[in-house]
Amino acid sequence: MLGGLSDFAFAQVLDEHSVILIPREYIRDDPEQLLRREPSALCCFRTCIAYELLGKDHPNIARYISRDAWTGFPILARPTGPPLEVFLDKHRSKMFSSSSSDVNTTYLPLVLNWALQALSGLAFIHSHENFYYKDLSIYNCWLSSDLFLSLIGFLNADFRDQQGCLHAGFGSFRGPTLRLTRIKPHASVKSDLFDWATFVYTLMTNKEPERDPFNAYLDVPKQIRAKDYPQLSEHVMGKIVRKCWLQEYQNAMDVRRDVAAFLLDSGFEVDGDGIRGFVPANIPDIST
Repeated sequence: MLGGLSDFAFAQVLDEHSVILIPREYIRDDPEQLLRREPSALCCFRTCIAYELLGKDHPNIARYISRDAWTGFPILARPTGPPLEVFLDKHRSKMFSSSSSDVNTTYLPLVLNWALQALSGLAFIHSHENFYYKDLSIYNCWLSSDLFLSLIGFLNADFRDQQGCLHAGFGSFRGPTLRLTRIKPHASVKSDLFDWATFVYTLMTNKEPERDPFNAYLDVPKQIRAKDYPQLSEHVMGKIVRKCWLQEYQNAMDVRRDVAAFLLDSGFEVDGDGIRGFVPANIPDIST
């Protein structure tokens, strides 16, 4: 099995090229346990519909192959690298030190690459009307062998199909509690960008942004209404993250323009969905 998914499903390896998304309740050798009406099974079926509605691949979204002929669950291309959360667990001690609150300069370009790549995936999703990812976090990303990031599936996405029927995700219990959908239940471009800001904050600081982590579920709605967000250093995109939390951007491309300008001011240059000339494999002692 592979990690890097919501609490509703896991990825089971089929062969060297593919994986299948399986509901948490499902037991492969007992068909009676399929439990097709369970929310987790519905998430897997809805993932197929979402991929088929998008209609084409994107480099920052895990590639869809087909529905499984027996179960109807989605088959995706097997990632060549680890889930993002596994990579972070392995390298956390090298990425962060006790002397700084932010990711160190060696790993900063890699995190900036991931921020750009996640944003590119969201921009592609939002280019389809009434389609929102809704569940961006470090637990829903895979890496390639060259540490290129992709978003996994659409287990909790909100979208309308070609008949206009709303497919609403249930929302994940993994990852940060600080989500705009806690006070605005319908996902939107701004809620996805809010989640992107939380994603970036977590990558940059190795912390969650909730002000009261032991009472987060009850406190987060108050935190959002009070606009009481943690400070992130300007040299790690603090201004951009805060603007996303304050819902000041209208779309992902506006955020990307500000990220590109930030990188240029910081001595970097954007090349596609990454930093020009940066090769993750050249980071000392890095491995997947």
